[in-house]
Amino acid sequence: MHQAEPSTSSKGLPLFRHFTVGWITAIETEFLAAKQLLDMEYDARKIALPTGDKNIYTLGRIGEHNVVIATLPPAIYGTRSATGVAHNLQRHFPMVRVVLMVGVGGGAPTVRAGTGSDVRLGDVVVGTRVVSYDFGKQHPNYVEYTGDVKLSNSTLLSMTRQVTRDMMHDKLDLESTIAAGFTKTARIQDLFSRPGEESDRLYRPDYCHNDSEICDCLCETPRELDMIIPRAKRKSYDRIKVHYGSIGSADTVVKDAITRDKLALQHNLLCFEMETAGIIPIFRHIIPIRGICDYSDSHKAKQWQGYAAAAAATYAKCFLNVIDPHNLDADIPPNVDEMERYVQLVIQMVERVTSSRSYGPGSGSGLNEADNAMREIRESVAMLTTMAEHNSDSIRGVQKGYTEHSAALKNAEDGIKRIEEGQRDMRKILDDMMDYISTQHAVSTEEQKPGWENLRHEATEETSSLEKATKITENAREAMGKVADFTRDASWVTNSGTIARISDTLGRGSVAAEIGVNGFKKVKKWFSFDDPSPDPSNIFSTEIIFTNLFARIIRSTSASATSTSG
Repeated sequence: MHQAEPSTSSKGLPLFRHFTVGWITAIETEFLAAKQLLDMEYDARKIALPTGDKNIYTLGRIGEHNVVIATLPPAIYGTRSATGVAHNLQRHFPMVRVVLMVGVGGGAPTVRAGTGSDVRLGDVVVGTRVVSYDFGKQHPNYVEYTGDVKLSNSTLLSMTRQVTRDMMHDKLDLESTIAAGFTKTARIQDLFSRPGEESDRLYRPDYCHNDSEICDCLCETPRELDMIIPRAKRKSYDRIKVHYGSIGSADTVVKDAITRDKLALQHNLLCFEMETAGIIPIFRHIIPIRGICDYSDSHKAKQWQGYAAAAAATYAKCFLNVIDPHNLDADIPPNVDEMERYVQLVIQMVERVTSSRSYGPGSGSGLNEADNAMREIRESVAMLTTMAEHNSDSIRGVQKGYTEHSAALKNAEDGIKRIEEGQRDMRKILDDMMDYISTQHAVSTEEQKPGWENLRHEATEETSSLEKATKITENAREAMGKVADFTRDASWVTNSGTIARISDTLGRGSVAAEIGVNGFKKVKKWFSFDDPSPDPSNIFSTEIIFTNLFARIIRSTSASATSTSG
């Protein structure tokens, strides 16, 4: 598969919001493998990436998915480095919903009877469970590992099975797909080609390499050959297997076969790596995909590293191709945190455009940058509108259960506050954008004036859309206040011990007492779920009016009753 030429124009480039897949690699070989498999690579220079991010991103498309590739800094490996990369990725691509940690790993080749987990070089391991094995307590005869066990997302994992089915039904030949995907140059083809089977040697755990250097040699002495564990030769159509199971992730590199087997047996591990445990706290929806390049022993060699990286990357691409991007968006709806990150990203982008001194009068680049900024503004206004409507619906739904009231109202109130902040921020940058567009329109050439006029029209439309979204939020806040008053008053009423005393004091025939007794029964019935499907309109009409009136009567007559009894 040939890599497409980078895009040369900013027109038609995806918005930040449309990058929904993150792809993280640790070493250069893994990055090169990922880059070869992009169906299209976007020119990142045409996208106004925020300043202050140490990550270097490669942006592209695989199938219908827009993918952002990030790589750990050179020679800085481990979970902490991975956490930093993932954090920046989340900040600057806030709508990334799925992260693939794709690269090489050390295999745990213990063959378990009946499990089929005969892990070999060039195989692929998909992590369904991630174990941080470097946290533990030392006991006299053993180490108790206390690292958290993280489970990969079950919905995503179910989609990986489709890749396996395609392989089983001969719809996908992973080996030939790998070979076809790395042919751009002779150098690339050589780097990612499959080594000879004679180099795949699994030695007995008690046999160690004599020195600390990389073991690139294939020793042929009788003693060396006697240390090799015999394994059945695989069928020609089955040289690459995909395994699903537990992956060990820690800052410690496993280079000892005895330690490898002990950890693998204790945690049922298929391979070892050094990054995924650091990414999980940032992204819940993560799938680690590892190509096996060695056996986590002292006989480490690099001749399988390129092919293992290619195998993992190819599987990752096949996995993305079975995911419907629309289903992905529907499965993980936007939330307020994503909205905040996206709005801040757009603010930085607009500030960069409006404060730039590099665009002189008549600059076509300035018009393109402003056009990109308006596209991002349009998307963020739409997101704010969606979030405002969603929170408004949430407020209308709090009547469904008394025990849910407190948490629901708190979440709704927090959401409204943050949406209002986002709307205020967007209004400010829209004003700034309008000023910038007007200034540029005044000094632009006659040829460019229509472009600036179109942007001014778009900015005016987005201002109007934002005002409508703001009105939705204001209405939601007002409704929330009514629900909060109703909930507080109703709670006070239903827990009040003064109703009987008030009735006795005022007399059964009094209007206030009758309202009190009947109202108490009605509210008590509603809150005790005797009426499982109350009319939602009641919350905002009859129930609110009645309960507020009732509560005021109770409070006033309670004071009267207290003074009378005194």
